[in-house]
Amino acid sequence: MNTQTTSSIEARVSELELQLATSTANAETEPIAPLATQLAGLAKEFEKLHASHPELAPFYANLSELKLWSDTMEDSFSTVPLQDVQQILLANYERLRDQLEALVELQTFAQTHNMNNLMLVSPEILAYTARLRHLEQEPSDLRAQELRCNETSVQSMVLCERYLELQLEKNRFMVDVEARLKALTRRLGLVERARKGDDEVY
Repeated sequence: MNTQTTSSIEARVSELELQLATSTANAETEPIAPLATQLAGLAKEFEKLHASHPELAPFYANLSELKLWSDTMEDSFSTVPLQDVQQILLANYERLRDQLEALVELQTFAQTHNMNNLMLVSPEILAYTARLRHLEQEPSDLRAQELRCNETSVQSMVLCERYLELQLEKNRFMVDVEARLKALTRRLGLVERARKGDDEVY
């Protein structure tokens, strides 16, 4: 933020603080935080709003284009004189209003879409809740489900053991086949060598 802008902001803050002090000098009010502190708090709230609502980016882009606000420059405060801000806003009122209306419609559509999705899954949620409530009311059902789970676990273990046995049988079969192939290969080699020896004799 340059020195000129800083001085301008400080001057505005001082002037507003003076006006506020004058208007409340004779009134019994609770202690009011310094205006600079209030402005800093509002700035933080605005930054949170900006970060949590990316759909407002086009609107902020228009404000940047009008030089009323910038989220890209180090100096994020407007350098436009205060008396000119109202004229700029009035001159671009239609565009800004239409854009805000479009954003509101978009948010309404999104909320309606979410509600429709919720309505679609509501029957399943209600059915699941009913099952839970039934289990709470009927402990015997819960016990029966526990027994079925235990039975299923035992059956799964038996299947795993059977699968391992089949794998071992398969491995033994493959080893046996490989040994037989090697034996046949050796016998064929002997036969071929014997045949060649007989051919050489004749």
